[in-house]
Amino acid sequence: MNELEINSFLTCDYIYLPYDNKDEINLRSTGMIYKNDHMSNYKNKKQYSPVSGKAYGLSSINTINGNINVLIIENDFKDKTFKKLISVKDIYELEKKKILELTENIGVANNLTLVLSYDNNFDIKDEYLLKDNIKEILETLNIIDQNYEGLTVKIRLNKRDILSYQTLFSYLGTYPNIEIEFNKTDDNETCISIYDVLDIYNKLKNRNFRDYIYLSVKSNSNITVVKTKRNSNLKDLLVHLNIMSTNILINEKLKIENANFLLDENIKTVNIY
Repeated sequence: MNELEINSFLTCDYIYLPYDNKDEINLRSTGMIYKNDHMSNYKNKKQYSPVSGKAYGLSSINTINGNINVLIIENDFKDKTFKKLISVKDIYELEKKKILELTENIGVANNLTLVLSYDNNFDIKDEYLLKDNIKEILETLNIIDQNYEGLTVKIRLNKRDILSYQTLFSYLGTYPNIEIEFNKTDDNETCISIYDVLDIYNKLKNRNFRDYIYLSVKSNSNITVVKTKRNSNLKDLLVHLNIMSTNILINEKLKIENANFLLDENIKTVNIY
C-alpha cells in the first residue's frame, strides 16, 4: 500500500473538555485559559487544555461512551502558557527515583510485561502514529527497561502492519532489549497504548501535555489519516475535510447521525457513508 500523507487539522475553533462536577472547574476570574492548564477532572483523570483561549460555556456532547458534560473553550490560536517549562535535554541523565516516579511505577510486579499493543482490528492510522513518534516511543520504552528489574519490554504488532515493522526494524539495533512479537495479548501483561508512552515521554522531558490524537476517516473508498486536536469536535473536522453526511460509523460499530461528537483517544476510525 502506498503511503498516505497525514492531514493535520490543529486549528480547531473550539475544544470540549469533559468534567464530572461543574463546581470543580478551575476557571480564573478573567476567564482566560492557558494551554496546559488543569481545567477539570473526569473519571479520576485530570483534563488539561490543549489550547489557550477563553471559556465559552458549558454544554454536553455525544461520545463513544454516551453523552457527557463538557467545558467549551474558544481557541485564541496563541498557545499561551501560564508557566514556561524548562525541557530536560537528556532523559537518561534523570535519577532513577525520578524516572520511577514519572513512569508511575509500571514495573511493580515480578516478570511484568509492558506491551505496546495494537487492536486486533488493525487500523492504518496506527502506522502513522508510530512512524511520526518513533524516537520518542523507543526512548521511553528503553529507559523503562533500564530502570525496572525483571521487566520485559515488548512491542506487539498486528501481522498486517508491515509499515510499522519496517519502521521499527530500522531502529531496533539501537534498542536490543525491546522485543517485537505478533502473539495475542497475555492476561498477565500490562498493556499500554502509544498515547500512554508519549505521555510518559512528555513527563520525562518536562514538556507540555500531548494536545493531539490521530484517527482514520474513510469516505467514498478513500482513507484520510488525520492528526487533530485532542477533545475537538467531529463536526469541525468534517467541515475541514469538506465532507457532509448524516450516516457515520465510529470505530466500526457505533452509528451516529449527528456529527456533534467528541474526538478523543477512544476514536480510531470514522466511516462516512
